[in-house]
Amino acid sequence: MKMTDDNKEIIFNNITKWLRDSNFVMSEEKITVVTSEFYAKAYLQSDHEYILEIMSATGIETRFALRIRLPVSEQQLENYENLEPKEKLIFDDKMNAVIFPQRQSINIKEKSAFLEKTISIDPKSIDAKQEVMQNISNLLGSAKKLEISFDELLSN
Repeated sequence: MKMTDDNKEIIFNNITKWLRDSNFVMSEEKITVVTSEFYAKAYLQSDHEYILEIMSATGIETRFALRIRLPVSEQQLENYENLEPKEKLIFDDKMNAVIFPQRQSINIKEKSAFLEKTISIDPKSIDAKQEVMQNISNLLGSAKKLEISFDELLSN
């Protein structure tokens, strides 16, 4: 579905409003209307460990990427990189069991691990708020499960 940049801005403003209404604190917001780039950082008042980033996808579609940096240490990432191929496959399968049902992806590179989800929003849908908040809730749940997996990796 093609949208105008105005719709993208309206949707971004709705997402940030819905987050605020759901006890998220907005720690950063950038709106560059000329290039249709929208970015925000938010965290739950009760949980500062998981910082949610909301970024507009390129193009005029109303797609946004939701991203959470996983709280994993350099040591955990190093342990992950040094796994034997069979152990790495088992660990990857464990991660995929968490993220694939939610259509999320994990990106591990350099000294960071990110959990990501791209969402498309129809501004006319009466379920838009529920869909966005459910995707964010699922992302936070997956991040917590993956953090446990990485903690187990460090303890082994």
